[in-house]
Amino acid sequence: MPTVIENNKQWDTNLLFLVWSTRIGGKYECHRFREYSIDLDLDTDANAFDFVFRNVEGGYLALFSRFDKVQIYLNDEGLLSGTVDTVKYSWTADGEPIIRVTGRDLAAALVDNDALPTTLQNIKPKDYVTEKCSFYGIPSSDVAQMSLIEERIIGVGETEISIINDMAKGDNLKHWLDFETFHVGKWSDDARPNLLFTCGAPSDKAGIPIISMDLEEDGSEVYSESIVYGSTSDGSDKVLGQYKNDYMISKGIKRRKTFSNTNNDDSDKYVANAEDDVRYGFDNHNILNITVRTPSKGIIKPNTTCHVIDWITRTNATFFIKGVNYTKDLQNGSLCKITAVPTKQCNDAMYAAQGSLDGGVTGRGSWTKEELWSHKKG
Repeated sequence: MPTVIENNKQWDTNLLFLVWSTRIGGKYECHRFREYSIDLDLDTDANAFDFVFRNVEGGYLALFSRFDKVQIYLNDEGLLSGTVDTVKYSWTADGEPIIRVTGRDLAAALVDNDALPTTLQNIKPKDYVTEKCSFYGIPSSDVAQMSLIEERIIGVGETEISIINDMAKGDNLKHWLDFETFHVGKWSDDARPNLLFTCGAPSDKAGIPIISMDLEEDGSEVYSESIVYGSTSDGSDKVLGQYKNDYMISKGIKRRKTFSNTNNDDSDKYVANAEDDVRYGFDNHNILNITVRTPSKGIIKPNTTCHVIDWITRTNATFFIKGVNYTKDLQNGSLCKITAVPTKQCNDAMYAAQGSLDGGVTGRGSWTKEELWSHKKG
């Protein structure tokens, strides 16, 4: 009968699943996974995992339980630290018994807990977020300084993560969890790319081979105007900040968005809020999805940048990786699916060139390979 060996690596495998079992006690390495999906996404509040283990002769019975702590490593680097949400046992007359284990990372505690209703006065968001991370068992936090909040009314049903999101948004910041560290700050969308993905490139320009690719241009959340409102002493609304996409306005494309802010100071940050809202829609309307083989060394993770050269779509640009999905199944083996948007430098160039060839990611179909190499964006 297969057994689970405590604190001892059974097989030489690139992916490692650790579980702290509350039912039988101890920390265990688990390797008999038939398939898995590990989803890391900057746009979600909590990353998720889904593993299917082979339960041959009951070797993994009683090992997993809801709320068990888990850690997942790839090539000895941490991918996800979290807890089990569900455990499901299945078998059929003509198939082997399996155990499906699903869960989310440590940020799930901020999603699952509603904050206690209260009125906060003169709150320093950095201290607030740091204290919440410590309270909910997130080992480390890296929180940028944010503007003092004079008053924040927390209503019934507001989650802890929604309050943190509001605080971060007020200063044009993002929040995300990287393994065991909760971050509030700027994404690294202007970093120098350290990964190269290619299709159809010559040997001297070849990088990690692309297996499949989707490049989508989606205008559903691209706005021509954004307005930030606050409140006057008598309760009426006043404009605190406004920003327009001049190209869209000149073309008669009307797509307006408004939102409110809890503070009411007259600083320039509200103009920046409005600009960020307009630019966020533009900067994320080109969505790249590529699939590569799971690397045998190192890891690919969100909040990093890459360079993509694809001959089929005439794409030569730098991209910011927002999501990574690691999967394995019996049919396709181990794959890494990457979701990315153009980097800040790439988007700045396209924003300035709206309405022209350089205003999009792809090039001309008539380009030679030499012309493609010379037209890098970002």
